[in-house]
Amino acid sequence: MLFEPLIIRCLNVMKNFFSGESKASVNPIESEHRLGYEKDLENYFVLLESEAVEAVRLMFINASINSFIMTGSKRQPRCLMKLMEISTSFEGVLKFESDQVSLIICEEPLNCWSLSVATLTSIMIALPNVQDEEKNQLLRSVIQGFEYVRPMEKSLDVHKKIVNSKSAVDFAWGLVEMRHKWLDMDLQEIATVSKSSKETLQNLANRSEEILRKFTSRINGNAMESSINLPKNIIIANSMYKISNSLLLVYEESYHSASDTQVFERLSVIIADIFAACLTNIPRLILKKCSNSAIEEREKSIEEASYMLGETQGILEALQKREIPNLSPDQSIYIDEWRTFLKNTNHGNLGPTPSSENIVTASSGEVHLDVQELCASATKEALRTDEGDAESHVNGEVEELDDEEENNQA
Repeated sequence: MLFEPLIIRCLNVMKNFFSGESKASVNPIESEHRLGYEKDLENYFVLLESEAVEAVRLMFINASINSFIMTGSKRQPRCLMKLMEISTSFEGVLKFESDQVSLIICEEPLNCWSLSVATLTSIMIALPNVQDEEKNQLLRSVIQGFEYVRPMEKSLDVHKKIVNSKSAVDFAWGLVEMRHKWLDMDLQEIATVSKSSKETLQNLANRSEEILRKFTSRINGNAMESSINLPKNIIIANSMYKISNSLLLVYEESYHSASDTQVFERLSVIIADIFAACLTNIPRLILKKCSNSAIEEREKSIEEASYMLGETQGILEALQKREIPNLSPDQSIYIDEWRTFLKNTNHGNLGPTPSSENIVTASSGEVHLDVQELCASATKEALRTDEGDAESHVNGEVEELDDEEENNQA
């Protein structure tokens, strides 16, 4: 069982006391009449024990969940939260990539949140004339964000649409985080030799295009390989090619008079917008942790969910002030679905929504961003986890009583 209330022992003592007293005082002449009374009394204590166990179990589960929530709330991702404070819309989900960029690979893998953020972060580390502390602060924010984004993409991608992209991110982000490299390019060296942000973008665009064209020429221009079979470095290069060239288009339109620091700040807003959109899926991740684990793993999973609920309280409260796009659960986990939706709205400027409507609406129902709602769901699933053990305990007691009755009759 998840918890073992002490009241079980008390009830057993009481039950044994009455049972023992009855057996000691039974007159052979009265035994037939006493057996029925004793059976009724013992069944009553089994029922009483079951109800008491349920009440105490609920108390212990609530206390345990609240404890994990409190612990998590003391360790909220402050760097990520600070980054997300500069996001006021979901416009960055559209801005980072343009449909005007011509494709080199026709059958592309589906994009994912973490790949987009990893690529943008690589670009920002390579920007010249930006303080190292600014870049390190960005890295800390992204690392904290990936603590939620990566498990989210793994758990909620039930149709396995972004498996290859996620695998590519594992490789790409390891290089960025640990060595400040994008594939074979040293990002810090690019920042040192580049004279402007435009030059950095052009260098990364040229290198990624070179990788992609070498790949396409190697397959002799025949029918393009399926996106399922694309190598990791090609998926990574394709993301960099599209994003760097998209930003070059934006640079010509609105960044040309901006300083390198201002370009860094504008890209920070884009990443913040992407995180804000992606993290609207946190409630679904928490609920899935509570309900979809194997029974033997559910206790640990519910503890993790409760801790995450505490960790993300500040993020959830901030998202409650936003109007969330009306996407189904199958859509909201994919950045490409968000981009398609936002293209048909007011470019990501959805505006605030009243607090009474702070929900993620989905075709299959409504997932509340409210912390109390999520806590109640976690408690409910914890009770379900323990229910089987509690039922087994009560059934075992009934079987013991039946055995005792058979022995007495014998």
